Amino acid sequence: MLTMPSTITIPIGMSMQATATGASNATKTGPANNQNFDMSLGGSLDQTQYVAEASNPGSGQTKTISTTVYDSLGNAHQATITFSPVGPNTLVGGVAAGALPSVPPLSGGAAQQAASRWSYSITFADGTAPSNSSGYVFFDQNGQFLNTSSTVNAAAGTFGVIGAPTAAQGDALVIPSGSWNAGDNALGTSVGLDFTQMSSLGGSSTANVVSQNGFAAGTLSNITIGQDGTITGSFSNGQQRTVGQVALATFQNEGGLHRLGGNAFQQTANSGLAQVGAGTTGRFGAIVSGSLEQSNVSLADEFTKMIVAQRAFEANTRGISTADQNLETVLNIRASEN
Repeated sequence: MLTMPSTITIPIGMSMQATATGASNATKTGPANNQNFDMSLGGSLDQTQYVAEASNPGSGQTKTISTTVYDSLGNAHQATITFSPVGPNTLVGGVAAGALPSVPPLSGGAAQQAASRWSYSITFADGTAPSNSSGYVFFDQNGQFLNTSSTVNAAAGTFGVIGAPTAAQGDALVIPSGSWNAGDNALGTSVGLDFTQMSSLGGSSTANVVSQNGFAAGTLSNITIGQDGTITGSFSNGQQRTVGQVALATFQNEGGLHRLGGNAFQQTANSGLAQVGAGTTGRFGAIVSGSLEQSNVSLADEFTKMIVAQRAFEANTRGISTADQNLETVLNIRASEN
């Protein structure tokens, strides 16, 4: 049961404040403890490119994708994420990467031998300078995600996961305050990266950014009302937000309401007190947005009924005319006999 409602006011040009990517997720500890990452990546990295890199270092092709990251002022920053296959003999910092390590899988349990390894690096075209902007993603023999690491070759039985906690699967892209591009004094942020939806299968690479939780400032551009009365505002930045809710009322004795006219009724002692609630619950009906009360009819059905009524009227009229003609004939016969 809702409290007694008040007037709903939705001002024209209502604004939504910008939210930095990463601002809504304070802890970056992975699916075991927190699945609300700030940026989720998905799709597949071509396994055949890793095989080529492992056989002939330098021959594996990279996959580059891009996305937009927002700072605390709502400024957009174009980020480029590059994935590169890293075989045992691939040079990293002038040194061969070495054999694939045993990796703790996402589902927990004993460490599994990784079957492929890809490095990732994140750069910004405008000069934004993040830290922790690179790492490694590991996949098993089925091409499924295992885990991520900040080290290129973890020792057997150990595995360095970015973000410190041993149980964490994910990474933190840290942008210190003052590290945004020149002239941008926005606050720093920490973006939790989620690779759990990625895979490494044969075929063309389809890696992509599934979602990220930052957005620029926006203004209200449209509203919709659901059947339960929820008023949802759509903003110019592509976001949606609940801005109010229409309440419904029912009475113990609806026949006891006083009719004021114009579809308006007033509570009386005979009707009982108003019981206020949300649509689609209990005895409360549902709200049909964009429709006028008592005007929701089917034109085809009403036209059919009108034609049937018209034909019935015509038939009755002809019946009366025929009866009148018969009476007139009888009167004429009697007149001729006289």
